[in-house]
Amino acid sequence: MPHPREAFFKLTGFGVMVEPDGGQDRFLIKGVSPEMLRRFRSGLLDLRELLVGEGDVDWFLAVAPGGFAENFSLSPRSDSLEDSGFLPEPGFVLHGEAGGDRRGSEHRP
Repeated sequence: MPHPREAFFKLTGFGVMVEPDGGQDRFLIKGVSPEMLRRFRSGLLDLRELLVGEGDVDWFLAVAPGGFAENFSLSPRSDSLEDSGFLPEPGFVLHGEAGGDRRGSEHRP
């Protein structure tokens, strides 16, 4: 299951934990608009659509060598996000009230 994390760097982005590399946590980081983020947080947009909905623009892989207490190391990617293998399957949405308990789940029609 993906682990969404809001990430605030000098560039505003959204981070999703992907598989570790060499024992270090890695994150897919993608810039998203405030409106897309609002829609995702309200459960109106799934995680995959949040990440690809504004086109295949700049995205990064980040490594957190010291966990969340230290700076991330960002690596810009030039390959297509849709072809990267890092995107979640469609249907992962947040449930709950804004500011309250939000849990992710897969929605299966």
